Amino acid sequence: MYYVEQIEAVQYTGPTTQIDIDNIRDSWAVRKSVSSINTEKAAVNGMLNDLQAAGGLMGIHMQHAYPKDDVNEYTLFHNPTESVLFDLAECLWDKGITKPSHNAQHLTAVLHQSKLQGRKIEWVVHSQGAIIFCRALEYYRRTYSGDLSNHSVVIHASGASVSRLKKAAAHLQLKVVKTRNNPLDLVLNLSNHRSLLARSLFFAKHVINSDHHNGLSPHTLPYLGITMYRDQLRMAGYHKDADRVQRFIDKRNEKRAARRQQLG
Repeated sequence: MYYVEQIEAVQYTGPTTQIDIDNIRDSWAVRKSVSSINTEKAAVNGMLNDLQAAGGLMGIHMQHAYPKDDVNEYTLFHNPTESVLFDLAECLWDKGITKPSHNAQHLTAVLHQSKLQGRKIEWVVHSQGAIIFCRALEYYRRTYSGDLSNHSVVIHASGASVSRLKKAAAHLQLKVVKTRNNPLDLVLNLSNHRSLLARSLFFAKHVINSDHHNGLSPHTLPYLGITMYRDQLRMAGYHKDADRVQRFIDKRNEKRAARRQQLG
């Protein structure tokens, strides 16, 4: 685990250039390794993030998870990357029913330690981080007694089944504050919304190439709304992709209008 601090007061607020995104990410600095959580906020990152990248990216996610708070520090429970294949294998392992991964077991111990210390901690978990968090909650219930009502969590771009994570949280009286997921995110739809899977496949290229431009990915940065995502694509010159998003918006609005009409 690591203590992370923001050294320049900048935030990601909407469509912008990759240079601006890089500057916002680099405004967060990983300061030191820690053995316990001594901050009010904590995060678990997703796959393919080295320590520095995870520190910056989760700082951005943290500020959007708790927008009413002046978040300028947090504790990162770092999910280290080995490679695409190893990270995917770890995801599949923690989605199963066998013994949890080392990361999930470690997080379970951290949750228990924080409970014993009487700390109230607000979490944000992103992508594979949601899988690890879900598995840790399930393992906690089998390993320790009592609840985790001193903890709460915001889920971003979940790699876990959201219903499974919410069920695990409910068993431990841990509050799920909010979920923030782009409906066109392939990673989300693989575990949650199979009806949107085919549509999200088209945008998978931006997830795979997110190092080139984080803002184009429906998975990497915090989800600020579908129209914001459309505008980011247009700003970057991906007009055909933006038009696809607009068609999705139009179709969704038509369905909502039809439901309202049926309800009278």
